Amino acid sequence: MLIKSLHNYSLYLFVFLIHFEYWDLLPGSTGIFSLTKLAGYIYFIFAIIYHRQSFRTTQLLSSLVPLWIFYLLLFIQSAYNFIVYPLISSLINFSIFQCIILFWIVVNHLREDKNIIPIVLRFYVLGAIVISLLSIFNIGITLTWDQRILIFGEDPNYVGYRLTFAMLIVVNFFFDKELRINKYGYLWAFALPLLLKTLAFTASRGAILCLFSGLLIIGMLLKTKWFIKPIILLVFIASIFLAFSILDKNPVFHERYLKTVEGHDTAHRMEIWERLSDLFYVNPLMGIGETGYNQSTIEIFGRVRGSHNVYIEILLKTGIIGLLTFFLFIYSELKKGINSWSNESKPFPLVMLFAILFLFTNIQGLYNKSIYLFFALIFVISKTSKKKLDVN
Repeated sequence: MLIKSLHNYSLYLFVFLIHFEYWDLLPGSTGIFSLTKLAGYIYFIFAIIYHRQSFRTTQLLSSLVPLWIFYLLLFIQSAYNFIVYPLISSLINFSIFQCIILFWIVVNHLREDKNIIPIVLRFYVLGAIVISLLSIFNIGITLTWDQRILIFGEDPNYVGYRLTFAMLIVVNFFFDKELRINKYGYLWAFALPLLLKTLAFTASRGAILCLFSGLLIIGMLLKTKWFIKPIILLVFIASIFLAFSILDKNPVFHERYLKTVEGHDTAHRMEIWERLSDLFYVNPLMGIGETGYNQSTIEIFGRVRGSHNVYIEILLKTGIIGLLTFFLFIYSELKKGINSWSNESKPFPLVMLFAILFLFTNIQGLYNKSIYLFFALIFVISKTSKKKLDVN
């Protein structure tokens, strides 16, 4: 019983510290001793202790098989192009391997004890609150050349999307009593202004647009009487305008917003995508792997550079076959989300899946642990029965 409790707390710790991935206890160790990784090591040790439970494949094959086929294809193509970019980390790509394992063990952990799902979500929101408080007190803060905040050196877009996820979770507490647990769940709403203020400091246009779109989707998916629906949508639209007015008071966000509206600025993404487009024709079916991609971007940009679009990244690295394989995984998540909404009126899985798919269009999210944590939550929440979760 004690070991099981420690197993749960190791997951809570990991979820809380997932916001601190770039806070390295030993500067210069290239992230090996970051708080997130140390928490991840602890959680994995418990997964090994409970290996029979952690690595079950029951009802998971429709999700796991596409992910492992995608990983195998990426490895094969990286090995084929290894001679042009002989770096072991690019050949094996331990990051995507870790993310798949994380998805696997978290799904099985939460399926075994679904009552801890609301607690996991609360620790995620709590981590976002703490990181926001640190930014308010200027702890671990540096600025980019255009005055956007870096929290412990992390890209503001990544900070922005995690804050967006946290806010969408809090909003869902209002409409899902199983996630809210009790009346005190409403109190998390007091964190929204703080999270929104920090989001403004990141000036992440993609994360902000994702937040507004997510709010609209929640309003549209809520099942209620037909004459109440327009009122709910008006409330959500008014909330979006209010949030935008708060964000627009931040001069950094205001400047970036004007660049987008008046100058159609996309932070050079269109230029990057255009210059990368020729790589697709090298091997349209199976791609050029991680090694081939890295070497090609060095030749094009003078350094290894991301595509800022997960779909383009998958297409270039694993070709049409890899993209279709990854879409099979997304399709399995989508089916679960639709079933959860249509049968149990739970909008949360579909809202979070949309948020992930939207952010895939403008960030490097393929190897991000938060993304696969939410893939696991979408899977399990969609499978949770209508019976109320009993959490003390």
